[in-house]
Amino acid sequence: MLFADHDLARRVEFIDVRVCTECARLLAREHPEHETTVLEVAGGCALFAGIASPLTQAVGVGLHGPVTDDDIDALESFYRSRNAPVQIEYCPLADPSLLSLLTERGYRTTEHSNALYRVLGAGESFENCTKHIRIRTVDGTQLHDWARIVTSGFASTDEPPAEMIDIVECSCRLKGVTGLLADIDGRPAGGGSVAVLDRVASVFGQSTLPAFRGRGVQSAILRASLAVGADAGCDVAVMYTLCGSSSQRNAERQGFRIAYTRSKLVRTWD
Repeated sequence: MLFADHDLARRVEFIDVRVCTECARLLAREHPEHETTVLEVAGGCALFAGIASPLTQAVGVGLHGPVTDDDIDALESFYRSRNAPVQIEYCPLADPSLLSLLTERGYRTTEHSNALYRVLGAGESFENCTKHIRIRTVDGTQLHDWARIVTSGFASTDEPPAEMIDIVECSCRLKGVTGLLADIDGRPAGGGSVAVLDRVASVFGQSTLPAFRGRGVQSAILRASLAVGADAGCDVAVMYTLCGSSSQRNAERQGFRIAYTRSKLVRTWD
């Protein structure tokens, strides 16, 4: 049995830090127009890829020991110098000093999300139970088109922002990351990614195009992601979802359990 304790939280958050950091550094090299940069701080990292970018936030802070005023000063200076609010994905198993410092400085909560996990058993298999959905792995020549499909599943407009497509494409080009594409009747229906690191399979970036929602696309991608992790020898799979969302329900149907709830803590500048 794997317990939802501090050790698990460190494993879950560590892979998030690694994927976010490596994605930001690749984005900085290949798309300098986004002015992406990374600050390592208090055992985690602060990322900036534009004020409105979903990559612009701090993750993994405070999981390796006490956090100091100097750490938070550096974090705040990093964002304030770029005219961006500070956004911290706060893990409740972080050192208590982090929450104390953020409370003193007037941070507010804007969002909650659940970190979920699932034990992967040796020899466990994950067949596609939705025969009308074909799941395939994308290769390097397909990455840009795949990234556009995945981003379109999240976007509120017909044409997803180019910077979002760049981020999704870079995330799938990292070592240990596999991109998955779902087809229905030969038409792209959605996609997602799974990162394998230190026997953890991190499932992320899953989306379904509006025309194909409610047909089991995410569940099929989830099972394919679990198969990737099991084949790689992982003992646990993890993912993040908004609390009470359809993504959380789909994950729980595949055997995921809630490990803890993260809070997005924010400080803005007058």
